[in-house]
Amino acid sequence: MKLVALKGAQRISVDGRLGLASSSADLLDAIAPAIPGILNMARKGRNKTAKELAGLYFSVRGSGSSRELQLFPRLEVLMTWTCLRRDGLSGLAPDEEAVLKRLLGRASGDSRVKCITSKPKDGSKRVQFGRHLYYESSVPTPEFLSSLRTIETENSDSASYLPRDSLLAVPGVQLDIHLTSDELGEWCLLP
Repeated sequence: MKLVALKGAQRISVDGRLGLASSSADLLDAIAPAIPGILNMARKGRNKTAKELAGLYFSVRGSGSSRELQLFPRLEVLMTWTCLRRDGLSGLAPDEEAVLKRLLGRASGDSRVKCITSKPKDGSKRVQFGRHLYYESSVPTPEFLSSLRTIETENSDSASYLPRDSLLAVPGVQLDIHLTSDELGEWCLLP
């Protein structure tokens, strides 16, 4: 969904699918007057329930052993995902990583995650984005969580990334987690 706002000669466009904004003038000139209102809304948002807060990060599809976890990362989506891989970068925020670790940290020892890795694993399929070579892999859940690359982590020889569709199969994982904005840190959607 693309939104456009006009005020005089200034035009601001926001693409909700990609989370990007552009402006024909200095974007901060138009946004700065709105900051007090945005902060006031954020203060009211502190009282979100754990379920509402979790809904900003993921949803669960299916039931029983065929459940899938649909993640809602802010940067690791659609074309942005491909561009990040092409440049050898990650756009996963630390609060999104914290949610993943909370969700998958209690997975059984033999559970696996289908993801993208920087090094080949048994049965991996090679994929290339720009000059960077990656692998569609299935790795043990603890290995996936320990090597998950975020915006704040350094590039390593053995990194894992979310799949492009941010969809993970999660058989046997307890998904009734309780999140608070304090636990998620400064990157959290709510202050």
